[in-house]
Amino acid sequence: MTRILLIIIALTMAFSNSLSASNEIMSADFIFNLGNDKDFVLVGSDGYRDRLVVSEINIETNKINHYVIDDDYYTIEFVTVNSVHQKIAIKSAHSNRIYIYHYGTSNLLSTLVLDSVYNNFAFSKDGDYLYTVSPTNNFFNSYDVITGEITKEFDLVGALKQKYFYIDTENEEITVYNGSAYDIWSITEEKIVRSGNGYIPFILDKLLSDGALKAYMKNGTFYIDSTSNGTNIISKKFFENNDYLSYFFYCNYCKLDVTSDMKYMLLNYSEREQIIYDIVNDSIIKLATIIVDGYEERPPYVHAINSDFTKSIVSYDKYWYCGRYLEIPMQWNKFFIYDNVQSKNSSSIPKGYVDGIARSFYSDNSVAVIGDNLEKVIIYNEDTKVLIDKEENFLRYIDIDATPVILYNNSTKIGVLDSNVFRTYNLTTNKYEKEFEVDINNILKVYFPQNQDVILFQDSNKAYVYDFNKFSQLKEFDFGSLGIKPDNLKFDGNKFIVASDSSTIYKYDIYNGEQTVYKENESFKEYLYKDFSTDGEHLLYFKSPNKVLKHNLRTGYLTEDTLLGQSFEYGRELTGIGFLGNHELVWYIYLHDPTQRGYYRSNIYDFTTKAETSMAGEFKPIISDNGKMYIGRYCPDDYFFRAIRDPQSSVETTTTITGSVYPNPASDFIKIDMNASAMNSSIEIFDVYGKQVMSAIYTGEDIDISSLTAGVYFAKVGGKSWKFIKL
Repeated sequence: MTRILLIIIALTMAFSNSLSASNEIMSADFIFNLGNDKDFVLVGSDGYRDRLVVSEINIETNKINHYVIDDDYYTIEFVTVNSVHQKIAIKSAHSNRIYIYHYGTSNLLSTLVLDSVYNNFAFSKDGDYLYTVSPTNNFFNSYDVITGEITKEFDLVGALKQKYFYIDTENEEITVYNGSAYDIWSITEEKIVRSGNGYIPFILDKLLSDGALKAYMKNGTFYIDSTSNGTNIISKKFFENNDYLSYFFYCNYCKLDVTSDMKYMLLNYSEREQIIYDIVNDSIIKLATIIVDGYEERPPYVHAINSDFTKSIVSYDKYWYCGRYLEIPMQWNKFFIYDNVQSKNSSSIPKGYVDGIARSFYSDNSVAVIGDNLEKVIIYNEDTKVLIDKEENFLRYIDIDATPVILYNNSTKIGVLDSNVFRTYNLTTNKYEKEFEVDINNILKVYFPQNQDVILFQDSNKAYVYDFNKFSQLKEFDFGSLGIKPDNLKFDGNKFIVASDSSTIYKYDIYNGEQTVYKENESFKEYLYKDFSTDGEHLLYFKSPNKVLKHNLRTGYLTEDTLLGQSFEYGRELTGIGFLGNHELVWYIYLHDPTQRGYYRSNIYDFTTKAETSMAGEFKPIISDNGKMYIGRYCPDDYFFRAIRDPQSSVETTTTITGSVYPNPASDFIKIDMNASAMNSSIEIFDVYGKQVMSAIYTGEDIDISSLTAGVYFAKVGGKSWKFIKL
């Protein structure tokens, strides 16, 4: 689009050297049309991370190249780009410094310190020079972008000393206003080559290749004139009642764009209000109202359109009260390529942004084990489905209306749900292959075991096992009849569905239908139940301010630990806790210093190593079904993939050793009856808190426990343990 009015807004932008993260979304402050109304360069920040980013966009093909520049600067006042040579010049608001980058590599080429400069400058066509006009002496200046030396200087004789000039680098010309007409100077010849009649313009931003494009007011009517060598091409008046332009001159956010073929005009006459005008048909165009979070809102805010009005660049205002911004809302504009015909976003800028992650699931590998290499993941919300690799790189959009539920066959196929119809979709051919009707209403979750021979569907009362090849029902697990709520169901990614009501764990084998039940027979004063493990054996408890207790219901073994004390200084408050993928790891989130409008911090505690590390994210993690990976999320939509270590051997792990302990209860001696393979093995005795209190060598003889105080203990040999009571 040919921009006629350009209001420059001071922009505070902090740069950092942090690594690029997932789910980036751009907030553009400068948009450059490359002359054909389809290729644009956007300059701005990447959402709330406040880094300088540049996006090269073709809005007709949705091709986007996105670059991050990660140096430290302050308020940016003006930017210009040379897209052919991928150079960007940034003027700081705090000085006359201009920083010049090659944005394709993020390399800082030079820093120019000028005596004085207007907030309007441009690269030469070859990108080797920077053109501007001095505000003090009205001289045109050309600077070498590397050395900063002045290579050309001449007086714009007769031009008014004001900043409303336009530099046409394509034709090496500069247009200025002399008080009654426009003078067009040749930069090469250093003289006026033609003039045009007109009135005081808004601001010139782009010339047609054969002349000047002007906008002006006359007798309360707004006009556009396109002249070539003084010959009028188009003269048309708009908005005779002047409703939209009553305060146009005084608006800090206003701008006016016209497509290069003079068919459409975009007038942004306030921060939130705009009109799109069809010049040929003399009519106003209105975009469809969008639906956000289930509520009807205003149409998207349009920043640029292509010549046939099929595509545009739009933004949406978003306010967030979450995470670090719990009390003070965070707000920015999210930018998208918009399909005007279908009235929907066709791509975020950059690609792959998901507004509010609803769920994720992981692929198989070449040996058909779900998530073993965790190479790819689908993340989606109600409207957007994207395929991401394990390095958090965007791979592709999945443009289907149904809801994806599984990703399999080495990430080449997905299974989708449309009501109670299950379909398989080939990501290579982009076609549906199979379709089955599932006789289940209100399906809540779908699980896919690593063998990929069965598929599980869950509603609010039951889990159903289907043959994945024949798609016939094999079994069902009625957890509702056990008083289990649908949210208290987990799958281990292999063969067990695990359900819990906080006092009992039910472990259901999806292949043979066998059910194992473990009941909680202990009570723990001041401890509150928090979670159950996917192995179907452990319950997790928490006692304020920082005590955690893990109980193995199969063996009766207890582990009580203290979360790092420094995590709860200054009255910090725990906001969430649970098992992270397996029973040896616990995630927890706390509010850091809530008395000072705090922010959320997340940690992982390891029961085996007794170590504590930071966890990605400030919300409850999204854990893969097989417990090998989680997604950590930050306010509002940032996310990271992280691997979860496999469980290690511990006190409650089973081995081939068999036996029993007696008498039980015992007062002075116990005898452990084990098979011959355990002879001469080390015997370790632990109290209920996991502390080792004595040891011995197994000889088959009695073991003296008279020195122990009364209580519950565990005798461990190898990977086998037995619970006994000392009287």
